[in-house]
Amino acid sequence: MNTDSGHILLHRKILKWEWFTDQSTCKLFIYCILRANWQKARFRGTEIERGEFITSLETLKNELGLSVRNIRTALDHLKNTGEISEKVFKNFRIIRVNNYDKYQQFQSSDEPDVISISDSTDNTDIEVTNDRQTGDKQVTNDRQTGDKQVTNDRQTGDKQVTNDRQTGDKQVTTDNINNNNNKNNNNNKNNNYYITQIVDYLNKCAGTSFSSDTGDTASLITARLGEGYTLSDFRRVIDKKCAEWLGDNRMRAFLRPSTLFGSKFENYLNSAAVVTDRSSPSAYNGYDDTSKFCKKYGENQDFGE
Repeated sequence: MNTDSGHILLHRKILKWEWFTDQSTCKLFIYCILRANWQKARFRGTEIERGEFITSLETLKNELGLSVRNIRTALDHLKNTGEISEKVFKNFRIIRVNNYDKYQQFQSSDEPDVISISDSTDNTDIEVTNDRQTGDKQVTNDRQTGDKQVTNDRQTGDKQVTNDRQTGDKQVTTDNINNNNNKNNNNNKNNNYYITQIVDYLNKCAGTSFSSDTGDTASLITARLGEGYTLSDFRRVIDKKCAEWLGDNRMRAFLRPSTLFGSKFENYLNSAAVVTDRSSPSAYNGYDDTSKFCKKYGENQDFGE
């Protein structure tokens, strides 16, 4: 199939979508719709369903012109709000546009009777709306008058200047103010969701009871999110430090937000995983190694479960 042919449908409602102003997330989502298979296929023995496509982080990086960190963040955004899901394999991943069929067909009865052009290179069928069937034979009354008719508004030309334009840049419209407020509200809502998920995950792994409402904790997590770190990054830090410190009575006290999510966050994230001494009492309540413990809260689990 030639993936460079054909078209997709994109509803104007996307302008009100919560991620529309997030350039990386919006760009990735539209890319996913463009790349998604319009019919079933197979790849190395794996079924690729309609609405899915094969890719990798390196491919996404090269084709979107985004950093891997920005791509990971955008993927987390889209998965957390249900736009996409993915299956990760050793050398590739399958991304699924969850509502692909809904996005790629007209749902409303008041939409024109148009069926999209097939992407097939062998057979391209085009169905045209009833309005277009008449072609050039039908000309509306408005167009019959052509250039002979000029509206009253245009007659005034440049002589008339509205009151809104007279104020120039000194006037800020209410719409702009509301848009800025809505954008800030969306950012705060997303950050609050992430903070809750991260603190809950720490409490589950470390057996602690920290509150996600604490101001200092929220500030630290918000700062790291602002630097581009993802939910998966927070989870890796928590997993590594729990494996290293839970069995140490002195270091266990440092399994707290102020230590884990502070200025050393990047060092913790990139540090090598520590293999615990199995002869010592297990800090994981009966699990004999980190991998078995983390299966409950591992890479394939979502926060909050």
